[in-house]
Amino acid sequence: MMPNNSCLNVGNMQDLTNEQKIDVLLHALDERYKSIHAIRDRVQNCSIWILGIFVTAGGWLLQSDAILECREKLFFSGIIIVSVAVLRIFYLSDLERGFKTQQRIQARIEDALGLYKPGVFVTNTIYPSEWSQTGTRDGKGNFFSHNYLLIYLGTAIILLSIWLK
Repeated sequence: MMPNNSCLNVGNMQDLTNEQKIDVLLHALDERYKSIHAIRDRVQNCSIWILGIFVTAGGWLLQSDAILECREKLFFSGIIIVSVAVLRIFYLSDLERGFKTQQRIQARIEDALGLYKPGVFVTNTIYPSEWSQTGTRDGKGNFFSHNYLLIYLGTAIILLSIWLK
């Protein structure tokens, strides 16, 4: 026998009032927003740190008296390229997939709440209708591509520093 305060199972969801359903949707939406912010923070911190480390290392290398042989230049360049590739292909791509999934769910919840429909809350819509495409190919967000550019810029700077030394 289950206690009265147990979690709702799917069969009981139909018995919820509209107000309770809206509460469930708002809670789910809040969780999506938190997840999206956490992923954005991770990606942006990672990109800025890599850019900073590579620029700093490149500057140090150019100002140092160290002389790198061709073999050392190839070795360090290889390590940098492989590291950036692994970071981009595995870690950041996984975060991007999760981010876009969270965005698609967020847009569906926002649509269910009527935030893209005119006349629900105000004469026009609360959110622009193109926001409902977030997380899809039709979405216009460039957050990940801009962060990838920061990483590639840092990579180019450190590689140039290695080869100009």
